[in-house]
Order: sequence, then structure tokens, then C-alpha cells
Amino acid sequence: MAFIEWNQNFAVNVDQFDDHHRHLIDLLNKTHDQITRRLEKEKLGLVLVELIEYAKYHFRAEEVWMKNLDYPKLKQHCAEHHYFINRVQEMCEDYNSGNTALAQELLSFMKNWLSSHILGTDREYSRFIEAKP
Repeated sequence: MAFIEWNQNFAVNVDQFDDHHRHLIDLLNKTHDQITRRLEKEKLGLVLVELIEYAKYHFRAEEVWMKNLDYPKLKQHCAEHHYFINRVQEMCEDYNSGNTALAQELLSFMKNWLSSHILGTDREYSRFIEAKP
């Protein structure tokens, strides 16, 4: 069973970003699988790097798109992205330094942040686009 399931509630009605969000959820599920199967720290590290790098790619794409549309909440949105990347990288560094107890906390943080970000902040830009003439 997946750690987090994609469903239509996550749709922001921008095909590119819905695809990105699906992929992020897939990567989070892959990370969860690696942790629950207790694979070596190095293998888990590779999955985490993939997740972080894809999140950076997605965030850049979203931010450029929002900038081109003069999205009024771009600055706040970027700050949320920045917080996520920094927090996950900090937790990964701690994990790689031997604090393996952080694995579950890292998973919970990523799941909660990603869910609330898509369902909250990303939905705001979706409503902004829908309201544009």
C-alpha cells in the first residue's frame, strides 16, 4: 500500500504541475518503501537525492510560470519552496551523519508538507488562473 495516494483533490488543473505532483508523490512513496525495507543508508541517500532534485526542478518550473503570469503571491510561494528544500536537506544531512531515527520524521515532514502545500498554496494559484479572464 502506498504511503500517500494521488487523488483528484491534489489536482491544480495545470497539466504540467499535476504531472509533477504525481511524480513527487511517487518519489515519496519510493522513499517510504526504501525506509520500511531498511535498505542501506547509501541506497536511501540516492532516493532522497532524486526526490530533492526533482522537487527543485518542479519548484523552478512553478516559479517561472507564476512569474510570467504576475502571480501576486509569488514571493510567499517561493519562500515555502525554499523552506521545504532547506529542511529536507538538513534532515538528510543529519540522517547521513548517523541519526537514522530521523527517517520516520523525514517521511512525515515530507508527506505533511507536500500534501498541505499542494492542497493549500498550490490551489491558490489554481484559483488565480481560473479567475483570470
